[in-house]
Amino acid sequence: MSTRYARLALAALVLAALAGGVRPAMAADGGLQRSADAVKDWDNAAVRFVNSMQLKGFIPSAKPVPGRIPFPPPYYINVMSAGSTFLEELKQSIEWQLLDRDLTISRTPVGATVINLDIDVVKWGGDVGAATELVWRGTILVGGRVVVKSSDVLAISRSDVPLYMGVSSIPAMATPGTPMLGPAVTLRYAR
Repeated sequence: MSTRYARLALAALVLAALAGGVRPAMAADGGLQRSADAVKDWDNAAVRFVNSMQLKGFIPSAKPVPGRIPFPPPYYINVMSAGSTFLEELKQSIEWQLLDRDLTISRTPVGATVINLDIDVVKWGGDVGAATELVWRGTILVGGRVVVKSSDVLAISRSDVPLYMGVSSIPAMATPGTPMLGPAVTLRYAR
């Protein structure tokens, strides 16, 4: 009986939203999509990302994944969209999650496993009552190959888009980072 009432209540909410011109965000499994309307939601995205990396064996864990060698610490988090408040906060949360697992963080990509964070905002429909979704990705590159890629989709308010989009975009950084450029060499100037 309670399942029937729950379905009726959900149908009423969907109809009310459609009548108001707002399409509810639906997840791939048919449930309602996660939304991001508080900083806690950003922290939860970081927790899901780091938990996923640990479960898949990409970072060290108390329960190693058979046949997988984790990427070694320290970790450098590279925000690819400069000025994105969301990605900067996500970076801080990911760093906390890694530190909580006794893994080290580097402030330079030299000798570190680089985790790149990137973002796209998708705007659906017109200006009034349109849905907006955020797609963010975490990747690890080795050489010219993407070896780890994770993504998450969040429903956001259109008025919050400036919190997510940065002012400029920088390219992804490969692990182990700048050592691929070679050692520093002292320059001597001829007279």
